[in-house]
Amino acid sequence: MTRSITLLLLGALVSNGCGEVSAPDVRPLSGSFVLTQVNGKALPDTLTVLPNRDPTQPGCAILRTGGTLVLDPVGAKFSISVNAKTCNGTEGVLLNESGTYRQDAQTLIMTEAGPMGPFSFHGEIGAHQITVHGFYEYTFAH
Repeated sequence: MTRSITLLLLGALVSNGCGEVSAPDVRPLSGSFVLTQVNGKALPDTLTVLPNRDPTQPGCAILRTGGTLVLDPVGAKFSISVNAKTCNGTEGVLLNESGTYRQDAQTLIMTEAGPMGPFSFHGEIGAHQITVHGFYEYTFAH
């Protein structure tokens, strides 16, 4: 049993011809990614519903309508923005974060310099998307 597991493991390793195992090819990410989901729900997503002064009328929904994640590998900088639409139709920026990042295989570690000191959060790199984990879970597609 041990011999077959060892052979299976040896067969799974990729040799570069010098007896060393080569790491998988990981390309640095760059460019703009479009927000497609918040907490697993497609956009537009309801952030909150404000109560109406008249209790017989429905409340007013604040919607997340879009956003972007921009990665610049030259300066190792990122920016995230999330847009919202208010009850009266006014659109604006709900979230605007920026800072530095590093890519570790299929993970992004992002750090912003906040008013209370640096804050770090991470993102998972998928085949066609990046999911950023923070207070909310934002999914961006390329």
